[in-house]
Amino acid sequence: MKRVNLQYFFYYRYHRSYSGHLWQGRYKSKLILNYPYLLQCGKYIELNPVSVGLTVSPKDYEFSSYRFYAFGQKDDLIDINPYYLELNTDQAARQLNYQDLFVDEIAEKNIKI
Repeated sequence: MKRVNLQYFFYYRYHRSYSGHLWQGRYKSKLILNYPYLLQCGKYIELNPVSVGLTVSPKDYEFSSYRFYAFGQKDDLIDINPYYLELNTDQAARQLNYQDLFVDEIAEKNIKI
């Protein structure tokens, strides 16, 4: 990740005639050691475009996997999460269970699905 960050920094600095710090701190990563934390990370990623005001609903963000998991929209870029498969054996029920994972956060933030 350090190499990726540095390459992007030099690219950005060259093309934008920028000087100074591009990011405030060092890159940090945390290991995801359990299922509940993995679930929270996934929810954060899916709802982040809504939280920052890019879209009104997670299904409206074109770079999200939400439509793939919640509605079955085909996306060849996504490798299916093995935990997603554990939500149910029936595809339609699995999609509903995935949508239910977001109900509390969506209601709390007044997001329209």
